[in-house]
Amino acid sequence: MTTLLQTLQSADAPSRELDVAVLNAVGKSARMWTSTAINPFGRMGLPRPDAVQGHGNLMKPVPKLTSSLDAALDLVAERLPTAGFKIETIKRSDDTHMGWSVSFSANYRTPHIDEVHKHPAIALLIALLRALEAEAQDG
Repeated sequence: MTTLLQTLQSADAPSRELDVAVLNAVGKSARMWTSTAINPFGRMGLPRPDAVQGHGNLMKPVPKLTSSLDAALDLVAERLPTAGFKIETIKRSDDTHMGWSVSFSANYRTPHIDEVHKHPAIALLIALLRALEAEAQDG
């Protein structure tokens, strides 16, 4: 998970590949898949890559975890329902936006986690993964 944390921390933008990696890291099966879209006239369209969970008829799209704060919050609520956190914007002295700060506490056994990133969903996912990693080490 350390490699994924480093990749998330250095990410310049959200990505579907990172969404898949995060889901796999929290124990869900997800993968990138190239579908072929059919246009309304019945002709095959160009391949369209996307991230999916499941197999065959049970496939469903992977939530856009790295770009959607709502999707990241849903994952936190599912994996660590007792977690408490605060999300704040960070500004420079001239009032320009610098990034987002997430202050995260999973439970009384795991350490308090502070994470900063320019994308709020990614900051929250990093904090979640660090909390899950600490919880796994605590056993």
